Formats: sequence, C-alpha cells, structure tokens
Amino acid sequence: MSSQKYFTAQEVMGKVKGIYSISTLNKWANFIQKECMYSFKYEHRLIDNSSLARRKMNHRKTRVFTLDEIDKLQQVANLIPEIGRDNALRQFFDENHQYDAMRHHELIATIIQLMDSKNAEYQKSIEQLKKECSNLNLFYQQQKSRIDHLEKSLEIDNTSSGWFRRKR
Repeated sequence: MSSQKYFTAQEVMGKVKGIYSISTLNKWANFIQKECMYSFKYEHRLIDNSSLARRKMNHRKTRVFTLDEIDKLQQVANLIPEIGRDNALRQFFDENHQYDAMRHHELIATIIQLMDSKNAEYQKSIEQLKKECSNLNLFYQQQKSRIDHLEKSLEIDNTSSGWFRRKR
C-alpha cells in the first residue's frame, strides 16, 4: 500500500496560489491529460445530494492530486506570466517536452548518449550472464563426473551381499 496522500480539487485551490476556481484547475488538468499524455489518479468519493424530498448518497469518480503534482502546479502558476499556460504546463508535465524543444543536432547527440549508456548496461548484463553460464557449465561437469563415478562404483559392487539370495 502506498502512504501517499491525495488531495481533491477544493484542497488544491487552497494550496496553489494562482488558481482561483475549480474550472481553471479542471482546464489545466484536462490539458495536461490530453496534450501531455499525463494521467492523474481518480478515486470514488462520496457525494451528498440532499434535497427536501429525500436524502441520497452517491459516489463520484473524482480526480485527486499528489503533493508532487501540487508543487508542479504551483510552479506552473508562477511561470505562466513569463512563457504562457500551454508552455508552462508542458514544461512540468510533458515528459517529451525537453526532446520536442531540442534542435536536430542536440536531439541526435542526446539519442547517441542514451544509446551508449544502454549499450554499456547491456554489455554488463551479457558479461554477468557469461559468468553465470560458465559457472553452470562447471557445476554440470562436476555433477556429471560424480554420477559417472557413482555408476562405476555400483558396477564394481554389484556382487550380492546376501540379502536377496534365491533359495535353492
């Protein structure tokens, strides 16, 4: 179980300076989900629908936010006057934004660096697997020689000890 605390939109409004309505927060969250391919957590929360005729309790699927997401939203709110809402939201919530903003030669250099690091990881894994394979092969050879030795000793000691002699 995760011990992470989640906050509703109303609670987020009190924590983030720069968001003054739930509709603004929902617009931001919808933009983040659609344009940045970021997904928020949803919980089923109890909603109280009270009327004069009857009192009814419903559950509603509600978007909830983590402290990390609230911090990002505060940073977005601080950055919006400088670069605009869309760019600020993309900068903090879109994982591919840094790559989209790069020039071709910068992107190629980054890709080469990532490929080199992955290649190094794979080479380490291959070396580890080679060691494990040689250890297994050595263990197999040892076990095979023990089995051969036991089979030979059983052939030599094949004489009857008297336990199972046939009566004549």
